[in-house]
Formats: sequence, structure tokens, C-alpha cells
Amino acid sequence: MFDKNFDSTKPTYFHAVRNLVGGDLVTYGPEFEEIEYRDNQTPPTKEEADAELERMMQAWGNKEYSREREKRYKEDKIKINDLIIALWEKVVEGRDDSANELQEKRLKIKNELPKA
Repeated sequence: MFDKNFDSTKPTYFHAVRNLVGGDLVTYGPEFEEIEYRDNQTPPTKEEADAELERMMQAWGNKEYSREREKRYKEDKIKINDLIIALWEKVVEGRDDSANELQEKRLKIKNELPKA
């Protein structure tokens, strides 16, 4: 399903319909009626699309903490490359200063922005 990696973009009818029917789709606006089906898919009913959109919105809302944490990591200049290097230094080289420093920053953010 499309929404497994659905973190930063708020779901729309387009996303819901794509989950339901797949294939090639084009949208000309935010409304259900503005979706064009290009692979001869059987369009879902508006009610089916509404139900899927609601499910996706719920899943998206449940990840708000994750989006907020990502913003904070960027603000605090915590980069994935820095985490990888710190992990290497700790595990392979036995130097844990960088890893401990980054972990302190991560834990602070995680405590301030807990999972819902």
C-alpha cells in the first residue's frame, strides 16, 4: 500500500484512490471528481474513497510526533551521516564520545516529543 512510507505529505483523495485501484492516475485538483483513470480501472465509489482517505488521515495523524522530531533533528543539526560515523566509532573503534553526545540530543528530543 502507498501509505507505508507516508510521513510528510498529508493524504488526499488522489492518494486514497491510488491505494484502492492502483495503476496510472492523474488529478486536476483536490476533489474526488477531479481524478482521471488512465488504465481502465474501475473507479471506487465516493464512499469507498472517503473511507480510505479517513483511514489514511488517521495513520498520518498518528505520525505527527515523527514529523516534529524530524524537524527538531534538522534544527539541532543531527544528520544521518553523523549517526553512522558515531556508531562506527563506538562499535568498531571503541570511541563513544560522538555517539554519547548524539544520543543525549536524541533522547532530549524524544522526551520532548513522545509518541502519541
